Amino acid sequence: MSQTKFTKGEWAANFPHVESKGRLISDCGISNYEDHEEEKANANLIAAAPDMYQMIEDLSFELQCAIDSINYDRMNKVTPQTETPPELWDSESLHDAQLLLKKARGES
Repeated sequence: MSQTKFTKGEWAANFPHVESKGRLISDCGISNYEDHEEEKANANLIAAAPDMYQMIEDLSFELQCAIDSINYDRMNKVTPQTETPPELWDSESLHDAQLLLKKARGES
């Protein structure tokens, strides 16, 4: 589904770096603090980014399909005797997910 230009392959946290097939993705740096837990957490988060991006993209597609199906079913239950229109699901969460994907692509 994705047409993004992210570095292909598994990203791995190899503290203090994030790498993909030996290629440097990010240098999380070493701070002046003796405790490097924050840098390690940042490296792990960055390493998981491609998988998280793909998961958000896949879930967005599935959510759109589910919303469309539910709304279609609800609209098909409307009859001339129906007093109020059916409550339809909106796509606010889907919209938020799309904005997050745009941000990850540097489009925001």
